[in-house]
This record gives sequence, structure tokens and C-alpha cells, in this order.
Amino acid sequence: MIPYPMTYLGEKIETSYVSGAGTLPEYRGQGAMTQLLGESFKKMKENNIQFSTLIPSELSLFDYYGKLGYTRIFDYAITDIDLSSVSDVKGYEIEEYTDYREDVYEYFNRKMEEHPCCIQHTAYDFEFITAAAALENEPVYIARQNMQVKGILFAELREDGLMVKELLAESDFAKEALLYQASQWAGTTCIRYRDMPRQGESDYALGMARAIDVHLLLNTYAHKHPELELTLKITDEFLPENNGYYRLSEGECIRYTDKPDWHGYTFVTINQLTQALLGYHIEELPEALQAFEPQVPYMSLMVD
Repeated sequence: MIPYPMTYLGEKIETSYVSGAGTLPEYRGQGAMTQLLGESFKKMKENNIQFSTLIPSELSLFDYYGKLGYTRIFDYAITDIDLSSVSDVKGYEIEEYTDYREDVYEYFNRKMEEHPCCIQHTAYDFEFITAAAALENEPVYIARQNMQVKGILFAELREDGLMVKELLAESDFAKEALLYQASQWAGTTCIRYRDMPRQGESDYALGMARAIDVHLLLNTYAHKHPELELTLKITDEFLPENNGYYRLSEGECIRYTDKPDWHGYTFVTINQLTQALLGYHIEELPEALQAFEPQVPYMSLMVD
């Protein structure tokens, strides 16, 4: 369980990323992983974690983790870029990132924080990401103008060509300068760029999330959206302390263990609630949950 901060509703909240989960072949199908994850959810809740996230190692595991309360939340799009008509872009100094520099991390952190619903990376994590990239011979390029950082690019050479894993830039010119440098390194003018999701059929599934502390999350959401008026019945097989009736009204969320006799309610699974809270394709949800704010959740450069 790796702690990651996340921008959410104008604040920073704590999430826990599950990485390296697996079961020896001879012990599969006996419920060991289900039990381990169930215990991890309890530990997360004790530590005031609000969401758990993970990246399934293969698409077939999305259904498995779905049974544990996770739901698909994080997608990405692929943008194909042809730089055959681009020559060297003037006005920027492009350098390869080799050692930790505070101004580079500060720039990276600021740009990531511009995403309103996004997994963030600490300085320590940034050091790990860039060190791992160096070990794999995957360059990280920095664009500077008058000594100021104006962009950062993470590149990877795959069997099918050059992939840009992340690109943050102040302008299209800085972006083009970084892409040109990456293309020169890879010896190709064709680049595939892992981009923000477009919330359409062209998106690729990446990661999942699960609500951990339902009352805390709904109380935060109600505070940010005082106009919301609804009652939800939540069921959570693995965190039964989340079970109950939740009334959102006038900027507050009150939890009842027994059904309030003066309100109707909408039955909601923990998967649906997670999807609503993170604003992922809310048009797919029950009508009551479509009152939640649409968002574009984002994660990148994770240990997957």
C-alpha cells in the first residue's frame, strides 16, 4: 500500500495505491487475495485513507477487483503525432534530466496540481520515477527558457515505437520542442503520446478506485455541494462500517444505521458510489447519482 496524495474538490486528500498484489499459483482460488485486500481496507480506514487505487496487471482482472468494490475510474487516450514537417524548434534549451533538481520537481508538481481530480507525486516519488527511468534508459527531457522550466517530457521506446508517457508544458511551442527532442533521440518522426482521457470510446482503461471512508467522503462532498439533496443506502461487503443510510442536505451528510422513515432512498453499491464521487461517466449511473459533478480523473507515471 503506497500513499499518494490526490487533488479532489479543491483539496488534497490521502489515497492508498495497491501495487505488487499477487498470489502464488498453487494458492489461487482459495480466497487469499480477497482476505488480504479486505484486511488492507480496514487498515486504510484506520489511517484516514479516503480512496484506494490500483492498476490491474491485465484487463481480465478488472472484473475480479470489481467484486471487491473497485471500479474503473482512470483512463487515458493515445494521440498519434507526426513530426516529419518539424525542424529544430528555436527558443528553448532542452536538457536531459539526470539529477534531482528542486525547480524541476516544483514545476512538475504545479502542473500536476492543475488537474482537479488527479493522483499526485511527492518529491520522493518523483526521485524514484526519474531514477527508474534512467535505469531503463528512458530519457526525461526538460525545456527551459531564460533558465526557467517551461516543460517536462517522459519518453519510452517500445517495440511499436516511441511512447511519450507524460508531457507537461507551458505552451504548444514548448511542447513541440520537447517532442522534437524525443523524436531525435528515438530516430523517428512518429510519436504516440499518452494523453488525457477524452471520455469517449477511444479511451483505454488504466486504473481503478474504491471508496474507503464513505461518511468522510460524502460529508466532504456535501460541504462542497450544499445544493445536493438525496438519501443513499450504501452496502459494502468488505467494510461493513460503511453500510447505512446517508442523508445529504444543506451541506452536511448524516449517517443512519436504520432507514429514516421520512425519506425515500436510492440503493447504491460501493462501486457506484466511487464512480459518482469521482465523477466518472455519471451518465451510466442511477438517476439520483447523476446529480454528482462530472470529472475527468487522471493518473500517470504510476508503479504498474
